[in-house]
Amino acid sequence: MSWRSCLGMAMVLQSYAVHLATWGQTALDVDQHMLRKSRVEILELRFDSPDRATLAGWSALLPRSGSMTNEERDLVGEEHAVALRNRMMLEGWLQAQVQPRWLTKRRGDHLILDVVPGARWTVASATWDLDDAGLGELQREATALLPSGVPFSNSLLREVQSEFALMAARRGHATFHSGLMVIQADTVTAAAHQQVHLVLVAQGRHLNPEADQELEAATPASKHPLTWQGKVTFHGLGGAGTQHAIGGLRPEVWRHVVDWSPGDLHKGDALTSSVQRLQRLSSVRHVAVEQALRDEGDSLHMDVDVQVQHGAPYDLGLELDLVRNNVRYGPRIHLD
Repeated sequence: MSWRSCLGMAMVLQSYAVHLATWGQTALDVDQHMLRKSRVEILELRFDSPDRATLAGWSALLPRSGSMTNEERDLVGEEHAVALRNRMMLEGWLQAQVQPRWLTKRRGDHLILDVVPGARWTVASATWDLDDAGLGELQREATALLPSGVPFSNSLLREVQSEFALMAARRGHATFHSGLMVIQADTVTAAAHQQVHLVLVAQGRHLNPEADQELEAATPASKHPLTWQGKVTFHGLGGAGTQHAIGGLRPEVWRHVVDWSPGDLHKGDALTSSVQRLQRLSSVRHVAVEQALRDEGDSLHMDVDVQVQHGAPYDLGLELDLVRNNVRYGPRIHLD
């Protein structure tokens, strides 16, 4: 047999083998890839690199399985690399680099995101602007919320906003909330040292919060005044001077468990203990407190209405059958 015949037979056998391997599949199925595993790998470890728990959390967000073409596989890798880089920037690794890599295995492909985190940025300084909002007395407590050198992250800033709002509420500033704390981050001045300078500005109280955004922006904000405890009602009714039960509870019970003194400084957690005492009552299933801010021009008062929802009543019935039995066993004994 000549070499030309051998070559022709080999080509026929190869074509037949490809036909058997792809028999029953469409043309698109030939280029399909099956994803089996995904993970994140750190290429350059530093003292401030993400720890194992953080890597495990990031890896859990990656796809675990799926079938895709060559184009889809490349797109999936790029999308998850961009998403991971954005997440790392929010957690303080502002110069992180993420590259997708695929490993082809016999049972399926593995997606690996190679990460060079770089340095984790820290807070260089935090400047608080509180006087214009009438919150200057909180300056010392606010400074302790953001000490220099702490790792910079988006979650840290959200936590600081919430903590400061709670602090203001406990001081009687009921009109301030976390959304009124504006944070400005300067990542340019100290970029060579991977540090961020922060400016936190507390915005004042808008006199017409229901106005549209353009009108609200044009209206100057005022300082957040102190708020005092106002009237207290039970199911919309006042409890003083009545002998009738309100919401299933007697007036003296309301006055005993609800700790609310009109005229006292209103604090954010003023009714917490009162609600807890109401919930301890066996007949109460749910407690709701509605608060309404009353503006009297020179002062603010917080009026509250307390409502309770009772559980289903239970009746306990007890029935006893008493049977007297005079039967005696054995002979009677007489003692003289």
